[in-house]
Amino acid sequence: MIGQFLVAILLTPFVADIFAKRGATAVLVPCLLLWTHLYTLGMLNEGLPNAVRFEMLRLFVVVPVAMFALNNAVVVNSVTLWVIVASYILVSFLCLKKS
Repeated sequence: MIGQFLVAILLTPFVADIFAKRGATAVLVPCLLLWTHLYTLGMLNEGLPNAVRFEMLRLFVVVPVAMFALNNAVVVNSVTLWVIVASYILVSFLCLKKS
């Protein structure tokens, strides 16, 4: 859980940078990603019954769909971005199954 919270902290300046460079409409998807991330962390911390299902939905549906939407807005090489996202999903999934 601490690792997931650190990811949220690291994403916040990224969202602020996009807002500064491209305006409010450009941060809609990143803000939704950050919101679902923090919401799921809260659900997992509270031990809510559907928390694991919601996290799986976030990892395997919301994150990839958002990455497609962000593909044009991000300066990072597309292949590099997808490797980072796939690694994040895999590590998150493995940690979720472990707990």
